[in-house]
Amino acid sequence: MFTSGSFLQLSHLLLYRQQCSQPGTCRIFLILRRMQAAPILNKEQQKAITDPTKRLLVLAGAGAGKTRTLTEKIHHLVFEKGVPAHRILAITFTRNAANEMLDRLIEKADPAGRYGTLIENATTEERYNLRRTYKQRTGWINQLQVHTFHSFCYQLLRREGVKEFDNRFRLLTDESFYAGQDSISVPLRPEEILRQQMLMQAADNTDYLLLLKWYLVDYYGGRIEREHKARVGPQDERFLKPYAAMDGTQVRSKSELFIADWLYRHGISYLYEPRVNVRPHSMRPDFYIPAADLYIEHVSNLSANTQIKKESLRFAARSVGHLFEEDFIDLNRYSQSLDALLRHRLNHHITAPQGLAMESILSAYTPYVDDLVKLMKRVIDLVKVEAESFDTIMQKAQADPHERVFNFYKLLQPVWAGYHAFCTEKSLLDFNDLILKTVNAFTHHTDLATKFKKQYDYILIDEFQDVNNLQVQLVRRLLNRGTQLFCVGDDWQSIYSFRGAVVDYVVRFNHYFPAGKTLMLAYNYRSNKTIVDAGNEVIKFNKFKVDKKIKAFNTNTSHITVYVSQQEQNDGAMYVADRIEELLKGGLEPDDILLLSRRHNQALPYNALLKDCGLPVRGKTIHASKGLEAKVVFVVGLRQGSGGFPDLWMNDRIFQVIRQQDVERMMEEERRLFYVAITRAREQLFLITEAGSESQFISEIPPSFVNREHMRLESKPAFRTCPACGHLLIRPGNFCEQCGTALT
Repeated sequence: MFTSGSFLQLSHLLLYRQQCSQPGTCRIFLILRRMQAAPILNKEQQKAITDPTKRLLVLAGAGAGKTRTLTEKIHHLVFEKGVPAHRILAITFTRNAANEMLDRLIEKADPAGRYGTLIENATTEERYNLRRTYKQRTGWINQLQVHTFHSFCYQLLRREGVKEFDNRFRLLTDESFYAGQDSISVPLRPEEILRQQMLMQAADNTDYLLLLKWYLVDYYGGRIEREHKARVGPQDERFLKPYAAMDGTQVRSKSELFIADWLYRHGISYLYEPRVNVRPHSMRPDFYIPAADLYIEHVSNLSANTQIKKESLRFAARSVGHLFEEDFIDLNRYSQSLDALLRHRLNHHITAPQGLAMESILSAYTPYVDDLVKLMKRVIDLVKVEAESFDTIMQKAQADPHERVFNFYKLLQPVWAGYHAFCTEKSLLDFNDLILKTVNAFTHHTDLATKFKKQYDYILIDEFQDVNNLQVQLVRRLLNRGTQLFCVGDDWQSIYSFRGAVVDYVVRFNHYFPAGKTLMLAYNYRSNKTIVDAGNEVIKFNKFKVDKKIKAFNTNTSHITVYVSQQEQNDGAMYVADRIEELLKGGLEPDDILLLSRRHNQALPYNALLKDCGLPVRGKTIHASKGLEAKVVFVVGLRQGSGGFPDLWMNDRIFQVIRQQDVERMMEEERRLFYVAITRAREQLFLITEAGSESQFISEIPPSFVNREHMRLESKPAFRTCPACGHLLIRPGNFCEQCGTALT
């Protein structure tokens, strides 16, 4: 018995046969082969496509054919329901997803079947031109509205947004953004503008400059010290002076930096660690103030020989004053302590702080300024997508009892104000501004809101688990009672909270869209049964989810390989290289293999080794792999602890001011990320961990699914590591190619 989908495919077959200029079996065979590659819709997909419910969520598990469901939904609306194509709006999250949807629609409408072959072998520019040409040939596809959130808002603001913003705006992006025929990005990134605004604030406002410096020293100081020690080496502690004072003097500690800066700002000359010969000792007191003939010693629990110094200096009739570590807990307190030490010893009054040269003060902290700017950009983006005003966020920050959090937002406030003013003056928008300005246009201009509420009969949204508050506000402003909202997503694959995604919109869909209905696509057409079942078992450990049982269409089974390395960057990398070499020799293509990591730097040892071995690999972070699949997948970096997987990024209280997240919710997102990683694999899955620090996610896979492998300790490994830096040595030689250490 035929479904409406199979009737549709049969009608296409007859249409193709009619349009063949030279009837024959060759073209018919091609068409039949293409039909076989795209099987008839299953009952769940067919039900989702035909369901008329006005607020409908289709929960599509990994590999469930959601893109096919969306394209068939559009086809059903146009050819079976008679809906005008311009009354349909399909929204995706990425340009690639929008292009994939268009490609599938064009292929279905291409009688000769040439488009699929042409697009597969084309360059990026050729694909753009092909897509545009074929769209224009097919009237209904040309009328169809297929957009990302950003391209939809871009076009709306260009046409309708003149009351809200300059509609000849330009975009701040990291890459060219194509809308129509124009590349409309500008060669200026948001971070560059934020950095300019920060430095302008520091140049114009001494208090801001000092706050900025103390923030960098306070909260990047440990990193500064570690990096300095790595450069200098532990061989001579005398040279470990990573803190740069305002006059350029290198001092040993943050507290000594406060002293040096206070003296410089008040115009008091000093010598740092002058050599003093006091028999029988030679010593270096921390500071000497010539105008006061006074030595100053900073005393902490790390200070050595303080009592000997004190007694020796007094024996030599030298005046010495002490500042204690507890004086530096509060800036006012240490200032008062220095003032009390010096006020009666100087032959002049202590002057008010002098003007400061910003460049000399911040020159030593350039990398950390850049890191702070990146953090500011992340916070700004998160505030925008949360659809909260910055004034509200500042009120929360001011009430926070922690100095670091409060001072961060105090530094951010004028920078954001300057950023906003600059972008307005120059008619610049970033990606989040596109949506924000569109929502504002609907809010402030009733005529525009009314027009767009009547614009669409059907709004289809892909990857609905990734929507944020701002995007949902936009969608609400496009809906009316008669509009069908057709959402496809999977709460198990919600992995973008760092961009503001709110999984709650999927898990509690009916709460946000009353009278809504949820359908499930339970078949995974991508992975074999072992991988699908392993994903089901892992995700069971999450509490905040929609319960569902995903079934494998491919009933083949194969063990998941867990390699337990001694040192992941050494034998772990070698193991992966060996397996990839075997797979390629066995007939796989490089595109059949995918190497995934939680963070980019986790894959660096693997990428370096594979490159040295002449092996080609698709190395991606798991976030960047969304939508990809491969016959064989390696997931590396599966270690517990800092820099491993799981990795809780949002546990910084700075982000918690914007959106509160508990540890359990963050851990659940990490588990969803692991689920996404393993479900990229179609046939084979390799998980690389390290002995003694295995990721907890590995233990959540039933042991019966797993084949564990270890390095055979009794055999000598076929590689060496540098004794100085631990670098894996691939090529023979007498020196380490990483650090230059001579090898024995």
